[in-house]
Amino acid sequence: MNLSFDGSKILSNIYLKCNTKDIVALLGRNGSGKSSLLKIIFGTFKGENQSVRLNGKYYPTLFKIPEAVNYLSQDGFIPNYFCFEDLVKVFQLAGKLDEILSIEEVYENKSIKFKYLSGGIKKLIEIITLLYAKSKFLLLDEPFSFL
Repeated sequence: MNLSFDGSKILSNIYLKCNTKDIVALLGRNGSGKSSLLKIIFGTFKGENQSVRLNGKYYPTLFKIPEAVNYLSQDGFIPNYFCFEDLVKVFQLAGKLDEILSIEEVYENKSIKFKYLSGGIKKLIEIITLLYAKSKFLLLDEPFSFL
């Protein structure tokens, strides 16, 4: 897979293989293409000659496959008018709610709209939500910013 912006190569000859239960970290300088690679894998960005596969089958937009992958962008994904209780419905977390609410920061902020939460609490709730959501893979972009 390759990716260029304005004639400058950002990603060149990238190959990445991950299995469920693997933890893989991408390290690199700002602007080196880490976020772009995650977006290409998720399917919201298009690279040149890309081939994203799940169990050997090609998917141009992996995010459209139920329970395949969840993605936390570095800017977050939860609308300001949502609270954690809304996320329980969207991500079908009811069966895990007792365990999730045992986390003090989630319990204390479960009914508060995101626009009123600090950046650290927002990020923590986003990460916890995606960790408990059903998916084979989870992509986290800058997961420790704001924490």
